[in-house]
Amino acid sequence: MTECREQVLLLQAEKSKKVVGEFSGGEMSSDGGLMLLRDFEKSFGVTRRFANCFTDYRRQAQVEHSLEGLVVQRIFALCAGYEDLNDHDALRRDPVFELAVGESLASRCTLNRVENSKLGHKPKGIAIAE
Repeated sequence: MTECREQVLLLQAEKSKKVVGEFSGGEMSSDGGLMLLRDFEKSFGVTRRFANCFTDYRRQAQVEHSLEGLVVQRIFALCAGYEDLNDHDALRRDPVFELAVGESLASRCTLNRVENSKLGHKPKGIAIAE
């Protein structure tokens, strides 16, 4: 006979939030794997280093979301299977996704403007003939 044991996973918490992996209900998200991705990112900083390859041409006085945060948000969403920008309108209300990214989340409109700006076309350190 199989003996079932209730196992609780305590994940690294941020600020004053307690993050627990279990199957008993409450406020849930199907994107729990993002917490592992967040821990990987904190250790190695891959997406943050990738964000540093770009020059932010936006007017900094009007910027609400950092370039680094936008890149992390977009890459984490792609890793979780959310390839379309319109998915970000729902993801903005997902507490696990926000906790994984580590800052307030941008709307699909903001991400779209950034992706379609010069930002994505002139990475630092790479000469592009015009």
